[in-house]
Amino acid sequence: MMRVMLTRILRRPAGELWRSPAFLRLWAASAVSAAGDQVTRLALPILAVTTLGAGPFHVGLLLTFEQLPQLLFTLVAGAWIDRLPKRPVIIVCDAGRALVLLAVPIAAWLDMLSMPALYAIGFLAGVFTTWHMIAWQSLLPMITPGNEMIAGASAITQIEAMAEVAGPVAGGGLVQLVGAPAAVLIDAVSFAGSAALIGQIRVEEEPTRAAQRSIVAEIKAGFRYLFSDPILRAIAVSGGLGVFFFSIRDPLLRVFLLDTKGLSAGAYGLVFSVAAVGYTIGAFLPGPVARRVGIGNAIVWPNVGLTLTAVVIASAVTLDWHAVAVISAMLFLEGVIEPTNNINQLSLRLSLMPREMRGRLTSDVRFLIRGAYPLGTLVGGAVGEWIGIDRAIWLTVLCGPMGMAAYIGTSILHYRQLPAFEVE
Repeated sequence: MMRVMLTRILRRPAGELWRSPAFLRLWAASAVSAAGDQVTRLALPILAVTTLGAGPFHVGLLLTFEQLPQLLFTLVAGAWIDRLPKRPVIIVCDAGRALVLLAVPIAAWLDMLSMPALYAIGFLAGVFTTWHMIAWQSLLPMITPGNEMIAGASAITQIEAMAEVAGPVAGGGLVQLVGAPAAVLIDAVSFAGSAALIGQIRVEEEPTRAAQRSIVAEIKAGFRYLFSDPILRAIAVSGGLGVFFFSIRDPLLRVFLLDTKGLSAGAYGLVFSVAAVGYTIGAFLPGPVARRVGIGNAIVWPNVGLTLTAVVIASAVTLDWHAVAVISAMLFLEGVIEPTNNINQLSLRLSLMPREMRGRLTSDVRFLIRGAYPLGTLVGGAVGEWIGIDRAIWLTVLCGPMGMAAYIGTSILHYRQLPAFEVE
């Protein structure tokens, strides 16, 4: 299956998108960094649970620190990125993440590794990730033909998903073979490789010069525009509510698998690798689904499927009946479903954003969506410690209904295709 998917990606028709050296380098850089990133996503919770004895609260706190910069710095980052060339920002962020992650093996080898150290490393890496993601999404429309936006976003998602398939299995095996600290070195090297690829991109950038306005004024202007547009507002609110309830499950499921079920690093990685297989398959669906049912329906209705998988996962944890197998199967289905919503809403919101405000508006949306993640993991860890993992995980079931509720009263279902939008 993986070989067939890789062939389909690499043998695409040589359209305008795939003749662009800039897009190809961005695509390759995404693959390199995504492959290495999977190692750290596995290694840090494994270190926390198996080496430092962390429970649900501390694992939740670790995940919260990793995502906290989405709350603290997203808005400022978006305003500044509108003023700055995007390519250098991405390079600095990749290099910064590489240097920060080197602290994990150094601290471990000096016997100085602790939960506060992991919190600090996760937080600093999250700062660079916050700036990186906003700059990447602002750069994509500059190097992607407007009529191939969904194809471009899908292609990057597909190659990242393929890395997520191999990453957890390889990462889990690598952690068992050389230990989690040494495995994190791979992630650091991957970010350095990504920076080198981005450095080869050549694109004409003319950032908006708004020195006469304060950052606060620009942030306010971005939010005014976001909340004045019903579709952009609904996408942001829907995503934020969905992510909040979904992220409650993250620390609970990790502790359940590593501690309650006692999975090895390799088996733990395999569970998430199965989920990534689903995401790889799902990454091929956003365009065809949007063409068949309309982009609005492709954004809204996947929430129904995500609600059903959340119910089954919560039941599996509560009943503990073939829990690992059932969880793996449901994570696979979630992987198939999620890209249809994610890629289509990303494409629609980018097409609705004015060129000169894409950085700010992207940061505003990410603030509301990704900023909900650390709140959810903190709540999940605390509630799981208080009432138990099996009861707390049922809060996840609200992810789909709350996500759909935000679209009530909007015209999103009337969108059959992307509107024309301004490119550089």
